[in-house]
Amino acid sequence: MTSDKSLHRLSCVSSKPSGHRGFSSCGAAFGAVRGRQSTTRWHRLAVWSVLGVSCLVSLPGCTSGGAHGPSGPTHIDRLMQQYGDVERGRLLILADFERPEHMELVRGRGSTNLQDLSLRPRGGRRETGGGALVFTAASGDDGVVLSNAGASQWYLKRDWRAYDLLLLSVHVPARQLTAEVTLAGGAVANRLETQTSIPLERGWNVLRLDLAEIGEHIPLDDIASLTLSVSGQDRPIEVLVDDILLAGNRVNLLGNPDGAEGELYVQRVGKRLRIGSKRLGSQFDIAMANGQIVAWYDTASDPNRLRNLVRGTSLGPNPIRLSAGDTQGSFLHASRGGAVVVRPQILELNDLRVVVACDWRFVDDLHAMRDSDNAPFQRWVYTIYATGQMYVLVEASVPEHMAADGLGLAVSLDSASVTELEARSAARSGDVSGAPALHYGLARLSSAEARVLFVPYPSHPPGQIVVDRGGSGDRASMVLLGGRVENGVARWSCHLRIGPDPQAGQRSASEQTRAYGHPPRCHVEVGMVALGGPAFSETSGFDSSSGSYMLAPDRDQIRFELRASERPMFSPVFTVVGSADRQAWVYVNHVLMDRVAETAVGDLIFQMPGGIQKNTIVEVLFRRTGSP
Repeated sequence: MTSDKSLHRLSCVSSKPSGHRGFSSCGAAFGAVRGRQSTTRWHRLAVWSVLGVSCLVSLPGCTSGGAHGPSGPTHIDRLMQQYGDVERGRLLILADFERPEHMELVRGRGSTNLQDLSLRPRGGRRETGGGALVFTAASGDDGVVLSNAGASQWYLKRDWRAYDLLLLSVHVPARQLTAEVTLAGGAVANRLETQTSIPLERGWNVLRLDLAEIGEHIPLDDIASLTLSVSGQDRPIEVLVDDILLAGNRVNLLGNPDGAEGELYVQRVGKRLRIGSKRLGSQFDIAMANGQIVAWYDTASDPNRLRNLVRGTSLGPNPIRLSAGDTQGSFLHASRGGAVVVRPQILELNDLRVVVACDWRFVDDLHAMRDSDNAPFQRWVYTIYATGQMYVLVEASVPEHMAADGLGLAVSLDSASVTELEARSAARSGDVSGAPALHYGLARLSSAEARVLFVPYPSHPPGQIVVDRGGSGDRASMVLLGGRVENGVARWSCHLRIGPDPQAGQRSASEQTRAYGHPPRCHVEVGMVALGGPAFSETSGFDSSSGSYMLAPDRDQIRFELRASERPMFSPVFTVVGSADRQAWVYVNHVLMDRVAETAVGDLIFQMPGGIQKNTIVEVLFRRTGSP
């Protein structure tokens, strides 16, 4: 399990409005991409703790490491020890100011001129060599620009596509200051820029910028310049800069994207998390930044990952604030402005599923991280199965006096990839008496048979789903209107089915909706269900937030029957609570199942891929560890 807590702002501007497609200026700031010409009102955030990377490659402009000589560790050894992102990974030194020719890249900005710039041989980080660039900043307009304009012996590499992170160390003499990092790329006639704002502490700060996010707005194969400035000071300050590096950072946490068919894999790529499945019939590859799904590739028809079906938005589901006649809405707390503190966590990893949680805290400014625990929040817990089934629990604090009918929950896609978008009811005669109505949204995409099925768990009163392609035409959304609010917190559970579906069709979508909203019973003969629920499903033991039936053994045994004559089941999942520290054997119709896993707390979990076509007996036998 891993977690991280961080905060910054990323914005994007263009010198040619028609050539740029940005994100929301809705006011949230950690990783929020604010496109000045964009009409998109939802944003993305990005942070992931980094565990390390896999191999060291010597490239042009990069000092390559070797064995330790008589004098001790090499410069590359020291960099790798100091920066965990390059401990075992690909590294390129853009400038570390250990050599005079690195100053060829640097010129002043604002009131900072050439005389204010210097290379201080002993002013940098002692752990990595000691040299540093020094400049004086009297205001936020003052700074330094790195480019090849005056270079003759040392050049700024322009193609950054092989790397995942930009790292640089910045030293300031006081708190409450903010670093502004601007990257420019592309042809001069169509130059694009991104700007990232990062709060600074007194002393040395390591700034980590996600190149995947930046690469959505400027061409990473043609980086022209890097600009650094510092704002927030009331007097001139001395700023030191050291170790401007590019890092290739890809760590397989589970499986391997290049591994065998059928695997679920999880890979950390820079500050992002890549999750995918190579299972036949449910191939998908998604990228999560900030605990949000910001990329989805249908690898069945797009094995090279050329078309991001979520381009320009995040899949969600996102809590939104609705206004009259506006089903696109805006983030629930977007009106606060300020910044967002993001805390993502990987809660569980096994061959069956990955569970990712993320908490957003909306604060007043970039320096309010310490006071964020009591700030308004939004929270997601994603449970993602290798079958392409995804279950999401969404929670959000609700502003005072806001009515539940002013809330919405939105699932969004790149409009250009959506061929059909519809919302329907899955009601059918013979449904559970007294149960609320079931609704679903369905998006069919131009990528082969890929589609997204969005099914909110039913509530009283039932929420209606509407579809909207948005006024700008660049985002297509399925929006659940309304929500349930208790003690100032709105909660939704929902099911998403992404990727190609071998049972695709209107009937399948309706039946999958009913299987989630009105789950069939497990007819338990030995043991018991371990979870209650709404009156209409109190005996099912189904957990709508994880998509699993929750069961408990009786005297180290469970036996239950799944009946094909009842509502269909689709790759049902079963969790046996209280089974930690026990050996287990799972039999399906008296045949031993060899694909079982453990949850984060050690409970047994297993899945039966496909539909239940006939009456099926499931038996689970336990033996306590150490028993004869």
